[in-house]
Amino acid sequence: MTVYPEDAAADAPVRAPPRSLFLAAFPPIALPVFLAAADGTVVATALPAIAASLGEVERLSWVVVANLIANTIAAPAYGRLGDLFGRRAMMLAALAIFTSASLLCAFATSLDMLIAARVLQGLGGGGLMTLAQALLGENVPPRARGAYQGYLSACIVAGATFAPVAGGLLTELYGWHSVFLSYLPLCAIAMLLVLRLPRGVHSQGRASFDALGLVLLAAFIVPLLLALSSMQRLDPSAVPMMAEVTGPKSGSPIRRANGVRSICDPWAAAAIAWMVPPTSGRPASVKASAARPQASPTAAAAFSRSRPCGVGSPPSVGPVAAA
Repeated sequence: MTVYPEDAAADAPVRAPPRSLFLAAFPPIALPVFLAAADGTVVATALPAIAASLGEVERLSWVVVANLIANTIAAPAYGRLGDLFGRRAMMLAALAIFTSASLLCAFATSLDMLIAARVLQGLGGGGLMTLAQALLGENVPPRARGAYQGYLSACIVAGATFAPVAGGLLTELYGWHSVFLSYLPLCAIAMLLVLRLPRGVHSQGRASFDALGLVLLAAFIVPLLLALSSMQRLDPSAVPMMAEVTGPKSGSPIRRANGVRSICDPWAAAAIAWMVPPTSGRPASVKASAARPQASPTAAAAFSRSRPCGVGSPPSVGPVAAA
């Protein structure tokens, strides 16, 4: 028979008098919540300094995105692991991972190393908010949980508001490394406070974990965020060409697929742009030889300004006959 901690906490008497309950239960829960809320905003103020130090500005957004991906995937896993092994133990594990990752972020020497450390930090930070809510239900009687939920909301607002100011000040005075180093004393204090909580209870009997569900969740979230990140580099001038080759007037599905493939072909893009240049001394209307495809002026103008999917320098195209 499985015994759930929330049921035991609901039936158990109040563990401490009302005056000492706040000091006994709230600080160990409030500080992890503050760290989780601050982590989402404090790094944003250090991004310009990180870009100046490590370079690769085009990949700088992954310092935040990688953390969010790992955080989103880890959050539901901590809920189940807390049922199996105890919420206090998993909170200590999450804080240990978060602290170690913060140390790695502070001493990162490249952007790749920083992104990898941010992924690890997200795996630890994903449990802070989830386990804090679970510990609240485990250590606070039901009649007082509403007030404590309001206290936690105040901690979230304070963390999200105070973190950008503190991050900007630390970056200005001591550099971006100090932003991650500032986590270390706070995490140490949080671990000491969590140790004051009772061990609590956990599930008895056969342990189970939905590993397949976690894999499916990751398989959905990661490609979605990758696609959204790639759309940031999409040139709006290429949209008319994409609509032309994929629209209903483009013909059969096979022809549409060939049109989409030609968009991502730098050689085809160069050929179309050369045949119908937007502004040059050549005639506005040109035609290619029988072996070369035709293109509209709108598509040619889009490709002449940008090659959204091309890589490298496309080859030159031979001469065409003027109309």
